[in-house]
Amino acid sequence: MSHCVVGMIDRCSETMEVLSFFLPWMRYNCIANEDRIVDTRVKGLPEGVAKAFLHFNALDEYVFRFGSKLFDAQLKEARKARENVPAT
Repeated sequence: MSHCVVGMIDRCSETMEVLSFFLPWMRYNCIANEDRIVDTRVKGLPEGVAKAFLHFNALDEYVFRFGSKLFDAQLKEARKARENVPAT
């Protein structure tokens, strides 16, 4: 995954920043899909059920957290590079 460009559906505008920096030829626009994003988190899930989900989805959770950290690092790099570009 460390050689991947990561995007987060729930962080559309930031994803667009990352994509435009690392893949400037890519013409993806997640804003067109924002209305399809649904919050599927269940409020008030019993603790035992939540623990069971985390137990059976431990690898998914690990990969998600790693991907989130990678995304944040890529976003930071893209923003830093943009700040260092001289204005025309």
